[in-house]
Amino acid sequence: MHRASALLSLLALCGTAAAERQTMSYMYCQNVTQCDSRTKIAVKNADALTTVVMGSNQCRTTEYTTEGGATWCNYVSDYSTHIKDLQDAGIQVMFNSAGVHHFGDEAFYKTDGGIDRMVDLAVQAGATGWALDLEEAGIPLDVVVDFFTRVQAKFKPKGLKLQYTCGGHFASSMNFTSLVPIVDYVFSMNTYKGKVKTITHELASVPAGMMAKYVPGLSDWASGMDQDVAERAMQIWDGTEGLDVFGYFTLTETQQDYWFPLMRKWLGKA
Repeated sequence: MHRASALLSLLALCGTAAAERQTMSYMYCQNVTQCDSRTKIAVKNADALTTVVMGSNQCRTTEYTTEGGATWCNYVSDYSTHIKDLQDAGIQVMFNSAGVHHFGDEAFYKTDGGIDRMVDLAVQAGATGWALDLEEAGIPLDVVVDFFTRVQAKFKPKGLKLQYTCGGHFASSMNFTSLVPIVDYVFSMNTYKGKVKTITHELASVPAGMMAKYVPGLSDWASGMDQDVAERAMQIWDGTEGLDVFGYFTLTETQQDYWFPLMRKWLGKA
């Protein structure tokens, strides 16, 4: 009886163990040459990267048409070698689709054709899922909820993950109460500049028990990021129970001597 009790106690501890920390970086490939360079950087620093979110200007939802849906998006046709290199290095790959400027009116969302194409591409490439950027402040919440629900109905049977990007300038995207329960991850653009007030306010808005779905992102895109500010932001996230994923936007040829050590620190490898 004593041994049985001890075993049950051990199993209980295993079942409540903290989730393993992860890192996520966006990586845009506007052409093969650029993707060659950035993939090599990612592979070289594979110990600091859990997931790369691959982006392409040919994979925007605005490029999708009902007639050409079967050939929409060039991840598999142009970047299959890069995807394989990342995966062989132990890095998971998620695909990105941005440019949702007329969300409710686009062919991508009116039928399930765009969803089916996303599933086909992810399955072909062994990608873990898709990250969608909501770049239109006027998208009604009910339209977003309906679309995400339809996406998940086709993603989940294939084991695919759905992520969306939130930002204060993307109005419906900030309704965490309605959207976070539907998706697997939400990547925040509001935390890019590492402002303490913004970070603490947004953490408080994440629904109870769902912090593991929240991915705060820092960035050196556009205006750059001060190292002290980034480290202060990480200290806040480090002390947040349930927050497992640290995000970076976006992997380029600059400042890698700083960002990858920061990600290793998050993973406990520094």
